[in-house]
Amino acid sequence: EVERDSDRDYWMTAEEAKAYGMVDEILVRNSK
Repeated sequence: EVERDSDRDYWMTAEEAKAYGMVDEILVRNSK
């Protein structure tokens, strides 16, 4: 599935990447 989905340029949000299983955690920068 990953190979099929990555055979072209495809942009996704951090939330979409997490839901897809591409990332485990989303880091958020704290503003000062």
